[in-house]
Amino acid sequence: METIAKHKTKLLSTYKQSQDSARIVASAKYLTRLALTADDVLIEKHLKKILTEVLWMLSEANGKYNTRYRSSEVVRLAKEEPTSKVKIQHEHVFPRKSVIEKILSQRQALLTDPNLLEEILDETVGCVVTEEQHKSLSKTEDGWNRYKGIEVLDMSLNPPLVMKWHWPISNPASAADQSKSSDTKLLQLEFWQRLSEFATSNKASIKPRPPTRGQYYCIIPIGRSDCHISLTILIKENQIGCQIYIPKSKQLFNDFYSNKEAIEIALEIKGLSWQDLSPKNACRIQALYKFDFENQQHEEAFIWLLQTASTFKAVFSKS
Repeated sequence: METIAKHKTKLLSTYKQSQDSARIVASAKYLTRLALTADDVLIEKHLKKILTEVLWMLSEANGKYNTRYRSSEVVRLAKEEPTSKVKIQHEHVFPRKSVIEKILSQRQALLTDPNLLEEILDETVGCVVTEEQHKSLSKTEDGWNRYKGIEVLDMSLNPPLVMKWHWPISNPASAADQSKSSDTKLLQLEFWQRLSEFATSNKASIKPRPPTRGQYYCIIPIGRSDCHISLTILIKENQIGCQIYIPKSKQLFNDFYSNKEAIEIALEIKGLSWQDLSPKNACRIQALYKFDFENQQHEEAFIWLLQTASTFKAVFSKS
């Protein structure tokens, strides 16, 4: 039985990445890719079992009960009632079942685009809660939206920071809303396909591979595993963007930030945005550009995206 008393020291400790955590994460990701490529050997039952174990490996890479995120009630009990027999649970913020379904439903796309698989696996975050809190988590929401009414602490800081999320109000989408969403996805898919064709015909140094589905982002590898370029289009907001996305390394973001002035001079981009995306482990360095999708020629957007991505790659791949 896992209780406050049994793990009180770990529950009160400041979160730090262990020396072995990077190797554990890399090994788990490799195992995932290996399992997905063995579709002619593995039966689905065994594949799901492997993916389940992989998600445990990722969320427990630094230990089962000294995770970065812990409920304030767990920490309070460990401090004020160290002999408490209250049961605790290592919770997957994004439930394993939904993550596995997401992976299996996009299996071929993930094999084609390894960075997309990385993004999904990097959402594997553990949070320690009491057994009672675990039972109260929303069954209809996903991710941190399941934690309504539960105060969570970021234990990587000293003193710990109380995380605050603005919980969205869930309203069933109307048929009209669903239709608009479908139209937007088609526009996004067409945009990426045309961008890819434009890059090829103009012999651009950056050649984006269009996503296989209508999404707002397009990933471009830059020759390193700890970050990549992500091009974005926000049609409703009339905005396009180019960013360096760092899925799971605050240290890399801090290293870049320590050279902020030199990087911004090299990029020659005004208004660069440096974003720590806590409570996620991810960070990004983003440039945005106003673009009217209805009234401006798409070639203007293509040129800005390709030129900006080329500059980003030149600067960050060497940093």
